[in-house]
Amino acid sequence: MSITKRSSPTPKARKSSAAPAVPTWTPEQRGRIAELAYFRFLARGGEGGSEADDWLQAEAEFAAEAAPKRRTRTKVVPIAV
Repeated sequence: MSITKRSSPTPKARKSSAAPAVPTWTPEQRGRIAELAYFRFLARGGEGGSEADDWLQAEAEFAAEAAPKRRTRTKVVPIAV
């Protein structure tokens, strides 16, 4: 009777430790984002809040503005005359 050596179980795949993708903004885009963040600061009276939160929300707002608008089809309904 021969004994065979079993290989060790396959190691589980590790989760990627890579950071999420960070958008690369042009200087003009960063200027617009800074402006949007500043308007958020002014809107709350210049008190409280977080500079980082203002920036992240401004980035999201800018990205939504910059995203290509999806064209929606309108359904044409014939009208009986």
